[in-house]
Amino acid sequence: MMSFKQMIMAMLPAGLLALNAQGDTIALMDVSASTGFAETYAIAGTDIGNEQQLFSQQIIDDSFSVNANFVGSPENAFIGGGFQIANATAGQIDFTLEFLLPINELDSSLNDWAGSLTIAITGFDASIESLLNEPIWAAAANGELMGTMLVDPFEMGVDGFGTESIAAAIEGSTPFEGGGYLAIRYAFALSPGDSVVFGGSLGYIPAPGALALLGMASLIGPRRRRS
Repeated sequence: MMSFKQMIMAMLPAGLLALNAQGDTIALMDVSASTGFAETYAIAGTDIGNEQQLFSQQIIDDSFSVNANFVGSPENAFIGGGFQIANATAGQIDFTLEFLLPINELDSSLNDWAGSLTIAITGFDASIESLLNEPIWAAAANGELMGTMLVDPFEMGVDGFGTESIAAAIEGSTPFEGGGYLAIRYAFALSPGDSVVFGGSLGYIPAPGALALLGMASLIGPRRRRS
């Protein structure tokens, strides 16, 4: 599988992660599935104030659907939001989803960061599981791996019809001066006819929300809830 660094370097010549003619920030969303689907989308951000922009994209395929909604701050190195995915087939589908946000050059180098992850699956005997040698969640800054959560082997399921959820948090230190990209990747297999929602955040301190995430990281570990 292509690494973060390989993917970013391959896309740089296209100039997608930049500003468009209207000055909007352009983020990238990369979606691939075991059905043979593989597309990369350039998404223009919409200013929502507080140096934050909204990035939204919907994909409707014969085999699945994806709804992406992220709030990002190119000025403060912060991403929040996630994906909703539904498998419309009678078979399991493997997915790899990536969201890449361009970050402006920063006044000073940042080191400490925090991330959070929530997953909720819904369906009848629904399940998600990690792909071989891949974590469910991974983050990178300028192509350098920052951290991972829910590493292989990982599996979560529902008995009968219902919803199962899990939450996790992580923190670390990775030098970053901006002028590049923050990226979040999800890699997983989703059971037939079921849906999953991924949420969470990734941010450098003092990015908006990152201090709160660090507080979360000290208070919550992975937890499960069944309904």
